Amino acid sequence: ARAAAEPAAPTVPPPVTVTATVSAPAPAPPPVKLSKAEKEAERRRKAEAKEEERAIRELQKKKLAEAKEAKAKEQAAERERKAAEKALREAAKAEAAAISKQRQRQDSMDDEAEAAKEAEERAAKKAAAAAAEAEKAAEEAEKAEKAKALWKKAVEKVDINSIGFMALKQMLISKGVPPDAVKVPNKFMLKEVAAKHGVNIEWS
Repeated sequence: ARAAAEPAAPTVPPPVTVTATVSAPAPAPPPVKLSKAEKEAERRRKAEAKEEERAIRELQKKKLAEAKEAKAKEQAAERERKAAEKALREAAKAEAAAISKQRQRQDSMDDEAEAAKEAEERAAKKAAAAAAEAEKAAEEAEKAEKAKALWKKAVEKVDINSIGFMALKQMLISKGVPPDAVKVPNKFMLKEVAAKHGVNIEWS
């Protein structure tokens, strides 16, 4: 009964022996013998591949040359563009200088014209003032002539016995008798000179 109550011991499987089998390397395949047609096809294939490679190199060279040419053209166009811009700037600068010079010349001409106009106006004013002065002088001379004529025509009452010789001479000259005409020796001859020159004198 005690033996029946104890658990049974676990069962251990027996060890497994593995045997590895190393195979010998496979022998190299025998060289394949190509037929004449296959050899010719291989030769053509290699020739075509070589020709294709040469064509690719030529195409690359052509593209590289085209790229270089395009770059050279682009650089030449850029140089031409810069030269054209420079020429335009120079032309604009020259035009601006010409316009400035023309404006300065025009300003100088305007200044000269303004100065000439002012000088002309001053001359005109002076001429007008001179004309006014001349007119005034002419009027005064005319008035003087009229007064002289009136004085000459005015009747003077003269006492030949009381008036002095020189006083009578001065009176006759003031009446318009020429000085040479009064060169006479006495008053009675001055009376004749007065009558000869139309001097209105009432003698007493």
